[in-house]
Amino acid sequence: MRKKFTSIILSGLLFFPAFAQPADFASAYAAYESGDYRQAYRALKRLARSDNVQAQYLLGLLYINGQGVGQDTEQGLSWLKQSAENGSYSAAAELGQIYITGKGVEMNDREAAKWIELSAALAEEEEAEEECD
Repeated sequence: MRKKFTSIILSGLLFFPAFAQPADFASAYAAYESGDYRQAYRALKRLARSDNVQAQYLLGLLYINGQGVGQDTEQGLSWLKQSAENGSYSAAAELGQIYITGKGVEMNDREAAKWIELSAALAEEEEAEEECD
């Protein structure tokens, strides 16, 4: 019986590799922090597609900076915007800086102000939530 159960589990892992190798944010972040950007990219991509806000932010940075993946400002902005719209004040602040400095985009004070204002609002909201805890 035990042998049959083990066989069923192993065959299930072959058909569902996501269960065999779960991508968790902690290991993705550890890869990012250690400079293993290719590994971080693979893990963050899976997490970002699953609406992990922190993963969306870091994935955006990887694309913007061309770390672990070819530099792609459009993809980077897309992931940063998704993260900011999902509540990341860090992503919103990054977008503000990108538009202020013109890093890979045309400088745009109006767009920069929009993202910086959102960043401030999100940071205030997070701080208020922390005070309630």
